[in-house]
Amino acid sequence: MNWSRFGRRSGAAVAFALALLVGAGAAQGQEWGEESTTPEMQAKRKEIANKLATFKLSMDFNDAQLDDVIDFCREVSKINFIIDRRVWDKARPDELRITLKLNDVPLRVALKLVLEPRNLATVFRDGVLVIVPKDVLEEELHLQIYDVRDLMFKIHDFPGPGLELTAGGGSGQQGAIFTAEPEPTVLNDPQQLMDLIKKNVGGDTWDRVPGTSISISNGVLMVVQSRKVQREVAELVINLRAFK
Repeated sequence: MNWSRFGRRSGAAVAFALALLVGAGAAQGQEWGEESTTPEMQAKRKEIANKLATFKLSMDFNDAQLDDVIDFCREVSKINFIIDRRVWDKARPDELRITLKLNDVPLRVALKLVLEPRNLATVFRDGVLVIVPKDVLEEELHLQIYDVRDLMFKIHDFPGPGLELTAGGGSGQQGAIFTAEPEPTVLNDPQQLMDLIKKNVGGDTWDRVPGTSISISNGVLMVVQSRKVQREVAELVINLRAFK
């Protein structure tokens, strides 16, 4: 094996929006897992993303094992890679043999060429990139945050004041009585949006899969779901925003 390296609106509108909801696309070569919740992890995530895009390397492998290729990427890039044990559980040994020659390409591209043909992807966890089977990645739950403040404005129905004509008794004259204007009816609220999402995406996973959740606080929608459902939630939010 030769290693060569170079380091460096209305109800109708809502119905129309729901009709536009479609299935999500395939996962990309690199995935960013659960949301980073600390400034340190956010900084580390940004650092790794930048290195994946800018660090260039060359490689020449002939029937090499996957862990040899990943060891090489780890050594030259100084990024911590870990191969999830489920990679070995789900694939035959011959499926994880790699023959690949590249010259001066970004690390992100090299990983994509190594992983995608084997239905693998990377996910950021605790400051490292973990290589996992894509189907496992799709099933795992993670937190996604959506800014839906613009969808949370109160849509009011302001009916006019009531008007009732009355007979004028013996004078034969008529009068009018104005009734107080009723309180406006709120047609959109956080619970309504959450119910709309649960009804139209994710199927029965909200009740069937332990750990799934959905909540809204101060216009921030927080969803714990699989990646597939997260993509559907994101698309639904976009469509609702377009047709509100």
